Amino acid sequence: MDMVEETFEDVLERNRVEIVQCLQLDRTFLFDYLRSKAVFDIGDCDLVHAERTREQKAGKLLDILMTKGDESYSHFVDAIQLLNPHLFEKITGEKATASE
Repeated sequence: MDMVEETFEDVLERNRVEIVQCLQLDRTFLFDYLRSKAVFDIGDCDLVHAERTREQKAGKLLDILMTKGDESYSHFVDAIQLLNPHLFEKITGEKATASE
């Protein structure tokens, strides 16, 4: 019997605590990257920035990302590979490759 393939939502939920702990949102790269890929719009960014703490902001980002679909998740993972290779490896199980 084939194993059911894990969805991106499953991956985000399973790794939620580590993502929230490790995601650095003080730099604008992640937001600019997600906006450039039409994953987030200015309203999404405003919702994230309206949260009070870094952890709440990271949680809100994940909540919004989970509504955006597979392609959006792929763009998020690409950005994470550049920002935090350790977190990328934890999420994907793959070795991060530095590609500038």
